[in-house]
Amino acid sequence: MAERKFRRTKYRRPKFNNDDLLLTVRLMLQYRFQDIDEVMDYMTHFEGKNIREEIERILAKPPTDTERAEMLIIKAMISSGDHAKKRFLTEAIALNPASALAFNALGEVSTDHSDAIAAYRRAEEILTPTVTPYLPIRTAAIPKAPAELGLWFKVLYNIAMVSRYAGQYDETISTVKRLLANNPTDDVGASAELIGAFILKGQLREANVVLETLAEHDALYYMLDGVILCLLNNDNKKARASFVQALFKNPLIPFFVQGSNTVDFEDETDDDNEQLNLPGQASYIADLLGDIFLKYTAVEEHYRYAVFMLTKNSNKSDDDYPF
Repeated sequence: MAERKFRRTKYRRPKFNNDDLLLTVRLMLQYRFQDIDEVMDYMTHFEGKNIREEIERILAKPPTDTERAEMLIIKAMISSGDHAKKRFLTEAIALNPASALAFNALGEVSTDHSDAIAAYRRAEEILTPTVTPYLPIRTAAIPKAPAELGLWFKVLYNIAMVSRYAGQYDETISTVKRLLANNPTDDVGASAELIGAFILKGQLREANVVLETLAEHDALYYMLDGVILCLLNNDNKKARASFVQALFKNPLIPFFVQGSNTVDFEDETDDDNEQLNLPGQASYIADLLGDIFLKYTAVEEHYRYAVFMLTKNSNKSDDDYPF
């Protein structure tokens, strides 16, 4: 394998003054665009015309409370700082108490586990009547399913994940099983949460059964396989080999385990990882490993030995890892 070269890439946020930003947000709502790039693509159709006049014409009709709430949700999403986000989302909920999107977003910015779960549960309650007729989801029914279905799956996943943070592993397990029963394709990656909860609860055989159902043997699979080999089979050599394989699949994992906020990576990727979001996956793996390392210190030792074996110019020797 060729040596991976890293270089720093930065996200450049488009610059807007306040008036332009509000106008752009309103335009997004008017045409139900999903992100700022779609809005900018739309604006290119007015090349040579007065875009400001066109936008003002669109804005002539006053927004409804529902639209105002959606505008506040978008403002929350693009705001910096949890305090500002919470303020916008609270205002949005006051305008539209039936906004599942606002409650889900509120859960995502809540620092208290109980508050986050309560917000997610409210979002689930709002969405359930709409999505129930389409459950369990089948491939043929997806084109007819409402847009709320994807949010419902995401809300359940968020409940499972925050329950793990809170040490409520039974809640994580029951929520993920419910999600998987209704979404066999598991397009939100809930199986990893189920495996993690089983590991943290000490139900290693159950974790291994779920792991073997995963079709894709990616970095997440090999990392969890290493944890289970270490704890269940006490096979340290194979455990370290799985950790090494995970690090080959996703070399960004150590950056996130160390808590780095800035990761250098190149735009080109290996063929095996062409469609994979390596930083996102590495961040999730580090998050899950953090809980596992706290409970099982031996797992962390074997993981760090795997990192050591792949690290150049290390000052450590094999004597530092007597296992």
